[in-house]
Amino acid sequence: MIEATHLCQSGQILVCPRCKHRLCRGSKPRFSNQLALALCCLIMVILANTYPLLSFSFLNIPSSANILRGTILLLDHGYYLVGFCVFLASFIAPILLFSLVCYTSFSLSIGWKSPMLATALHFQEDLIHWSMIEVYLVSFIVALVKLVDFAEIHLGYGLWCICITLFLSTRLIQRLDPSEYWERYADIR
Repeated sequence: MIEATHLCQSGQILVCPRCKHRLCRGSKPRFSNQLALALCCLIMVILANTYPLLSFSFLNIPSSANILRGTILLLDHGYYLVGFCVFLASFIAPILLFSLVCYTSFSLSIGWKSPMLATALHFQEDLIHWSMIEVYLVSFIVALVKLVDFAEIHLGYGLWCICITLFLSTRLIQRLDPSEYWERYADIR
């Protein structure tokens, strides 16, 4: 059976003719929900990159680590390409993505067709693939497992901010439907 959820208009319910199961309920897109999620993600990703992910003590020498400090260390040691990629995917891309979602959601919710809105919608679709918060969380867990035998480790606020950012950004990306944004953009005069 072919699923035709795009035929489901606002206020309508699409039902399977065989089993009578509800396939889709047409509802008006609420850009204020995406705006609220994007603002929360924006705040949390900034906090996640500035607060320490962990503090550890190795041979009674205390130290702490966060993503920005790690990026600076990569650049200081000559790993320019890796440092730039880490900075781009962990800081620039998520902040730009969440800022664009805030901008487009706010503009569309109030019916404001700004000159750069179409460009922002294009970039928003492309940046979803560059925000790699989950990759850093997995790599952090791998590093944590390796460090736990050598040092006394205390988890920092940055780790909790990354976890919250990951949860919220996953929810935001699930709700982002480019076709809804473009339909609303076309409706604005």
